[in-house]
Amino acid sequence: MKKITIIILSFLFAAGAVSAQKVVVKPRPVQVAPHPRIVYYPRTYYNPYWNPYFYGGLGFNWYNRPVYNNHLTKMERQIQDIENDYKDRIESVRSDNDLSGKERRQKVRELKHERDQEIANFKSNYYKQFENK
Repeated sequence: MKKITIIILSFLFAAGAVSAQKVVVKPRPVQVAPHPRIVYYPRTYYNPYWNPYFYGGLGFNWYNRPVYNNHLTKMERQIQDIENDYKDRIESVRSDNDLSGKERRQKVRELKHERDQEIANFKSNYYKQFENK
């Protein structure tokens, strides 16, 4: 009876260790097939504390992760338009060979100052349009 119990326990232990291994996916491209063949290899070590449903100590995993909105607001888009416009003007002044170096630097400083003023005015007027309604 003792031998049968030991055999059953060792079988259960071995089955539990094999089923708890992580699986590594390594794509192996094949030259003939149109799609790469995916081969699954079990990992060679066992980590008893690894849990696929608890990642990074935060409780997030691949399927349960926070989603962040990365879209720009209307005001941010308009500010980007202003910045892009002035960026183009500054680049055209820098590439202008008719001006001397001092004149170019002065013109670039003026354009940057105008850009900052225009952005500040736009922000203040943007919020004022909602106050007047």
